[in-house]
Formats: sequence, structure tokens, C-alpha cells
Amino acid sequence: MKSWASHWIPPEKLDNARRLIYELDNIIINPSIDQIDSVLKLIEILDPEVQGEILATKPELPNRTVDTKVNAFKVRPVKATGAPVTDADLAETPEIVFTEAIIAKAAELNHDVVDIFTWVRFNIDYEPYYGSMKGSNETLVDMAGNDCDQSSFLLALLRASGIPSRYVRGDVELKIEDLMNWTGGKTPEAAVAIMQRNKIPTTIIYKFDAIEGVIFDHIWVEAFDGHNWRLMDPSFKTYIYTEGMAFDLDDSAMASFADSISEVNENIYLIDHNAMKTSLEAQGDWLKGIAGNSTVGEFL
Repeated sequence: MKSWASHWIPPEKLDNARRLIYELDNIIINPSIDQIDSVLKLIEILDPEVQGEILATKPELPNRTVDTKVNAFKVRPVKATGAPVTDADLAETPEIVFTEAIIAKAAELNHDVVDIFTWVRFNIDYEPYYGSMKGSNETLVDMAGNDCDQSSFLLALLRASGIPSRYVRGDVELKIEDLMNWTGGKTPEAAVAIMQRNKIPTTIIYKFDAIEGVIFDHIWVEAFDGHNWRLMDPSFKTYIYTEGMAFDLDDSAMASFADSISEVNENIYLIDHNAMKTSLEAQGDWLKGIAGNSTVGEFL
């Protein structure tokens, strides 16, 4: 074991190490997303070679729905498919668990390989982060996960249905327009940053000075159909994005709502129910006029 005392450490690096210890203490005392993000940035400063070992926080994604249009990666598998079926291809693992919910979902999908894959692909939202974070059951609970966790969930459904299946891992190439849609990045640089900030090993493909695409580490699934191994990628999908409706709150309505509540003394308030009802009805009518026939998702 190497000792810190036996090596000279530049002052700026020692300062970052102290800050890292301080931030780690803060996470233990009162964890927050900002503190976790701060720790990750400090680790990158201390060791710029860290790639794909630490799971970063997941970014917020805009309102979107899956487009059923078929898309496919140019897959570069690290191993050939077609190996014989083994007991491991039907077994549970720490990430692939046959919970009651998963067994019930497999039965609901008729234990059919096409129905299972189609349901996972079109119902489980993609989140850009690296490595196994949730496993099969939590992916079902959250209805979201990255490539690894969606593959674990798909494998759980397939194996619970008696269908031999396994992980496949390799490098895949994706056009920058497809990456922007998949990650929610509004520019090529933003889409690449989402991948890299979340520790997904990614190589940028340039054409002249413009970003043309990326090659990145990816996990998907192969299932045995009785004759051949079939590749299926549940996590990659094309999204249709819906912008929210911009509006400003009606100041007069908000003021009348505030006027319906008056403070008697500390922690005790008097509410004029008739005034509050009138104010809420007025705001409801105003919002209906703005929203029209929009759904809640479209409005928000």
C-alpha cells in the first residue's frame, strides 16, 4: 500500500484533496445532488483518467414520448454470437431477479419474445448513465434505466419466460442527430457532454471541424429463438419531444388569492373561504382559456 506521506503532492492538488474530503463529509451529513456533483468534479480534477468507473447523477430530461419508428445501431460486437445455450442463460443474478412483479409482467406479455421486447423498448424510458445502477426490478419500478439496466430487465422477463438470453457488450456508432434525440441534448456539443459527464466511454467522430457522430461503450441483449441468437437493443429509441406552453401568472388573480388569507398571530391564519373559492375559480377559468384542449403533459 502506498502512503500519501511518501510522495510529494503539489499544493493545488492537496487543496483539492482536502476539498474532496470536506464534500464527502457533507454528503454523509446531508446528501444532495449538488454535493454529489461537486465530489464528481473534484475526482475528475484529482484523476483526469477516471472514465466509466463512477456513476454520475442523471440529468433531467424534457417531456418526450417514444416514436415507434424502427432504428438500429451499427453494432460492433466484441464477440461472435451463436455460442451454445448454457444454464447461465436462464439463471437469476444479482441484477436479473425474478420478482413477483417481473413474473406477472412476463405472463401478461404471453411469455412471447417479440411482445416482451416490444413492450420494454416502447415503455421503459432511457436515462444516460454508466454501469448497472438499478437492476431488473428497480428498472420496472422506475419505468426507466440506462442500456445496462434495461438489458437486465429485458433479460429477467425473457429468462422468467424460459427463453435463454444473455448480455452483449461492444462499441456502437451513432450519428450525432440520433444521439441528440436519444439523450435530449439540443446541440451536438450538449449531447456529447451528456454522455461524457455521465461517464459513458465515448469517442467523438469529426468531419472537418463538425461533430458527425460518436462511438461509445454499449450493452444490449441476445435471445435464443430455438435456432439462432437474435440481437435486441431495448434502450435505443427515437423520441418525439413536446414543448411546454409558456404563460405568465395572472398577477391580479394571485393577489386576490393572497388577500383571502390573513395572519391573526404567529402560525395562526384566518381564511376567507368565499374569497378563496372565487379566486380559485377565476384562475381555473383563466388556465382553461390558455390550455384549451391540451393534455396535462402538453400543458406542463
